[in-house]
This record gives sequence, structure tokens and C-alpha cells, in this order.
Amino acid sequence: MSIVEFEFDKEKDLKNIWKAVNFKTPFVDFSKSLRPELVRLAREKDFQKCAKDIEKFNQNIYESDAMHAFPEILNKSWAKIEEQFIERLEEITRKKFKSSKIKGYITTIPKCPYNPREKWFMVNIFNSILGCMLTTAHELFHIHLHNHFLELLKFEVGEEKAHDIKEAITTSLLNLEFRDLWIVEDRGYEKHEKLRKIIEQEWIRSHDFYLVLDRCSEIAKKITD
Repeated sequence: MSIVEFEFDKEKDLKNIWKAVNFKTPFVDFSKSLRPELVRLAREKDFQKCAKDIEKFNQNIYESDAMHAFPEILNKSWAKIEEQFIERLEEITRKKFKSSKIKGYITTIPKCPYNPREKWFMVNIFNSILGCMLTTAHELFHIHLHNHFLELLKFEVGEEKAHDIKEAITTSLLNLEFRDLWIVEDRGYEKHEKLRKIIEQEWIRSHDFYLVLDRCSEIAKKITD
């Protein structure tokens, strides 16, 4: 049985759209990637008051057979590489992957959040299958870092810098050590480009995850201000 199970939950997608419009993330404003009509429906409105309007706007998508077939396709595709991914992740970090069941919810927008406590993440139906597999790996890597390393990083460099390191190290190591599993490149955020280069150099030199973390802690504040 796979750790990840994909499914579509309309309520979660509606709320993800509403949050994308009304709350900026630290790295990108996802509302700029949405159709202006959709933004106007949700901007500065209570979720309960605009949810029906958002649902109506997306009615054709929600009623499409593709929306309900997509999770099944993803379940089959991810199941073929999940074991390899988890084994590599555990070997690199020298930590066991804690979560036994995680939901992968389908969303209709580029914003793909994750929740390590409730054990779920999202993938974009308009992405390719390979792109969704990369997103899955990216979010599972984040959850793994939350479970084992993030609190220590927050203590050492503060919450904002800890999340910068989390993003940069996830993107860099996925590209260096996992890319054969889904081919496509994880591009990451522009903000973390310098930090990713340092991570890549340190990883190629040492192949030691803990030295990479130490190096990130040393330079995070200097290069991410």
C-alpha cells in the first residue's frame, strides 16, 4: 500500500483558491496567476460568502470526468516510484519517514500548499503527470524536514530563514539525487537561487546532509536578506 493517496475534495480546492486570493505566501503572490474574474469573486470576502460563487465559476471543471479520473492516474503513477523515493530520502537524511498515510488533494490552481500536522498536500490538475509527481516529492520532502529538522533550524536562524532553507534544500537535493524518478526540474523560488548554489556545491563536495544543514545555517541570514 502506498503512503500517498490522491483524491479530489471540492471544499479544499475552494478554500485554496480563496486563500490564494487573500493571503500572500512569503515567496510568491499566487493571486497573480489566477483569472481576474476569479480574483474578483474572492477578494476581501468571507469564505462562506464567496464559496458558492467560486464553485459556480469552476462548475465545468468540477463536473468534468477528467477531474475525477486524475487522482486514479496519479495514484498509479506515484505508486511506481514511491518506495524508491522514500528509500533515498531516508538514506540521505539518515532519518525514517514518519508518516504512514498522507492525502494528496487535487487543486485547480498553481498554489499547492501542504500541512504536516494534518498530513496532506495539494497538486495542480493542470500540471503534467510528471510535474505532479515532482510536486508530490517536493511536499513529502517538506513534511520530512518538518518532522525531523525544522524546529532546530527555527531555533538557530529564526522561522523565516528556516523556511528559506527548507525550500532551497528541498529543491536542490530533488534535482541532484531524485530527478531520474520524474525527469522534470524543480525550479524553486528566485529568492533562494544563491542559497541553492551553495547547497549544491556543498552536497557535491561532501554528500553529507548534516554538513549541508550546518552550511545553510551559517550563511542563510547573509544571503537571503
